[in-house]
Amino acid sequence: MADWTQLPGDLLHLISKRLHSPLDVVRFRSVCSTWRSLITFPGLHRLAPSFLFIPANDGPWKKSSDYFTLSKRIVFLIGSSKASIQTEPSTPWIIKIEHVRVPTMIRFLNPLSKSVYDSFPYNFPKGFNSLDFRVLQLGEEYVIDIYNRKVVLSCSDCNVNDFVLLSVSDYGRLAMLKSSDQRWTKIHRDTSFRRYDDVIFYKGNFYAVDSDGRTLVVGLDSETSVVGEPVGVPVNGGRRKYLVESKGELFLVAMYSSLVIGRPRVFKFDEVGKEWIEVNNLNDRVLFLGIGCAFAALAEDLSVCRGNFIVFVNSIKPSGAWDVRVFDLVDGSIRPLWKFPQLDKLFSPPSSWISGKKSWKDQIAEKKKQITNKISKLVSFVTKERQPAATRSRH
Repeated sequence: MADWTQLPGDLLHLISKRLHSPLDVVRFRSVCSTWRSLITFPGLHRLAPSFLFIPANDGPWKKSSDYFTLSKRIVFLIGSSKASIQTEPSTPWIIKIEHVRVPTMIRFLNPLSKSVYDSFPYNFPKGFNSLDFRVLQLGEEYVIDIYNRKVVLSCSDCNVNDFVLLSVSDYGRLAMLKSSDQRWTKIHRDTSFRRYDDVIFYKGNFYAVDSDGRTLVVGLDSETSVVGEPVGVPVNGGRRKYLVESKGELFLVAMYSSLVIGRPRVFKFDEVGKEWIEVNNLNDRVLFLGIGCAFAALAEDLSVCRGNFIVFVNSIKPSGAWDVRVFDLVDGSIRPLWKFPQLDKLFSPPSSWISGKKSWKDQIAEKKKQITNKISKLVSFVTKERQPAATRSRH
């Protein structure tokens, strides 16, 4: 058997550079002391980056101060790495995590919105080791303070100060900022007004989709080129567009402004033909469309019975809570999230496996099981004792 600890240092460095998630780097370093000594701990540059100060005095986001602060939020799927000891399989947890600079702390946010979790189970740990859990990174978002629209970033792995930002303003305008320029540059595709709905950094390029579904690639020189429009029935007329990457493929989801008007439509990007192809089957995928962040996961990773769902934020309820709905591509129905218990549980902080302690429901269930087993053994013993001696001897 090969001794992995003896791999050459230069090869280990090449492997580590291809690990884009800081958690993967941590796990890579944990293999042995040799690997840990050769590979540096993933600092802010591996987080790409957590905090940057962006000039605000030139561009569509002017304010009284000279700079904005850019921070990064990561969406994780956290699950139990051990065999379940509960009465039913444990459900993983989807959570968005933000590193707050002042004061230094970690905030837990709802992955579909920007709201902060303010209540946790009584036995929720004050801290935990990520190596003790199954952790997958599902997505990430970049946020400019007091600015609520989408921001995507391309950053050098080697230099945190070498980056490019592409953002959508409140009016649907595109703007780019390069660290070398330290100023915002508006992106003008043509003289007609086009409102852009979403942007994404996909396979080394910036993509932007407008309100008509037309998709552009935006180069680092601010030049744009059309790479595809949805085919078939036009998708304009009040639909919001979302760009989502899943397993190396790019999807476009067109949502109506009102669910009364129509159902969502899903397209997959054909890189060869440079066009969007409508699909009616996501197979084992589940897409999540949140406020400022869209991501995808496999049904197997989510511990749900199947995929072919789109979970999305529909509107804000009078109470101030978000109205989350689920579109089922199998039967075409749209129902509230609570109608899908397996999906609904994904957004609730776990009370048992994450703390290593069983919840009171599991404790009661296990106690009932123990009592049932004892009663069963007692009944079996009494029944055997009541049998005639001759009958027992034959047995």
